[in-house]
Amino acid sequence: MDDGDVVAYVERESHVMKRYTDKLRAVQQTRKSDYGLMLAPKLTAMPLSIQRYDDPFLPFSKMVIQATRDLVCAYVFDFSAYFAIGAAGVVALERAIAYARGDGESIAILHVPFATRDYAPASSDTALAVDLSLIHISEPTRLRR
Repeated sequence: MDDGDVVAYVERESHVMKRYTDKLRAVQQTRKSDYGLMLAPKLTAMPLSIQRYDDPFLPFSKMVIQATRDLVCAYVFDFSAYFAIGAAGVVALERAIAYARGDGESIAILHVPFATRDYAPASSDTALAVDLSLIHISEPTRLRR
């Protein structure tokens, strides 16, 4: 990556961050709240009425979002929790994000705690279409003697 690429990347990311912060401020003012809610569904912790669905993660997510929409500004979706049930979980994640963003105000954030920067494209408009991705990049641990 040369200097021109770095400058273009920084300018693009700066624009994205400004758009995100403007959207966040607007929803905070509208809802008079600064709360965000992490959605990390676990099959064994869901109500039995939801567990009966073939793919329970979407109905669960929609139920939580519907009950909290006027209370929170952002929904943080835990990718690894949805991915725990495989492709059905990722489909549920995609649809839950769309449902959360359906009001035109709520912010959707993708939390990818086990990933590298290579997962960033998953947040694009052509993929999961979230407002922001939180990607945890861990450094290799060195053992000391």
